[in-house]
Amino acid sequence: MGSEGERTRNSGGSTPPARRVSGPLSRRVLEGAILAAAAGTILVEWAGYAAHVARLSYALVVPLLAGVLAILPRPAGAPALPAPGPRDRRIATAGLFAAAFLLALGSLAAVFSLAIAAVPAGILALAVAWGGTARLRERGWAALLLWGMVPVPTPLLDLVNPPLSEATGRLAALLARPFDPAAGWAGAELAFRGWTLRVAEACSGSSTLLVYSVLAIFLAGLLRPGPWLAAGLFLAVVPLTLVVNGTRIAATALLLDRFGPAAAEGVAHEVLGQGLVVAGAGILALALALASRRGRSA
Repeated sequence: MGSEGERTRNSGGSTPPARRVSGPLSRRVLEGAILAAAAGTILVEWAGYAAHVARLSYALVVPLLAGVLAILPRPAGAPALPAPGPRDRRIATAGLFAAAFLLALGSLAAVFSLAIAAVPAGILALAVAWGGTARLRERGWAALLLWGMVPVPTPLLDLVNPPLSEATGRLAALLARPFDPAAGWAGAELAFRGWTLRVAEACSGSSTLLVYSVLAIFLAGLLRPGPWLAAGLFLAVVPLTLVVNGTRIAATALLLDRFGPAAAEGVAHEVLGQGLVVAGAGILALALALASRRGRSA
């Protein structure tokens, strides 16, 4: 009788932990499903839009890169994080309301950037609800990178493109002068050896600047440099963009002079441009890795 009562107490005592485990998990699944259902339409539109606009195609990999940073192991010896509390839940609720507001406002006003901003806002709100603000701060680079999936509004790009295009063109002319002392830049055209190379607005460098900015955030989260090194990384993005695009324009002019107009368009032009962008990304990653390693050694 005593043993049966003991078995009953043990059985009764084992049930609540099972409920404590399955309860939060089922709630998380439900919350995630609600967010996915609410943002499903805008996500499909975002994927189609980014895939068909060359300068925004980088955004398709942003959620994946942010996910990589989110699941990285914690640093050795890091203190334990507190469990989410009522304050975290209130912050998460406010974040979900903000996400709903962004989605509604963006949809009603037909402002795509506002509507898609609801997705990272909602994901980060759920992250606070599930892991707390302390965990979100620890994964700050992942949280920041997630916002990279939001397309930069066109009015902002319109402000950036003219000065960026001018600086890129002048650098391209400077790089071309060893091959033609009379090479010059005017408006959106590079004069080189009797040829006039007109540079489209899409080649102004804004897309490369966005790609390198996203890459810089990912590298900072991956290698975890110190604050000064991280600041230097982000400052290097602008000159690297100018050098890569200036080199691309100058190289295109050389190919134009050597092989004719066919070399300045089509597949050859795309291969040259993408190859230089990838090379610049590799240089950025290698420089940060070497600097981080030297800093840790010191």
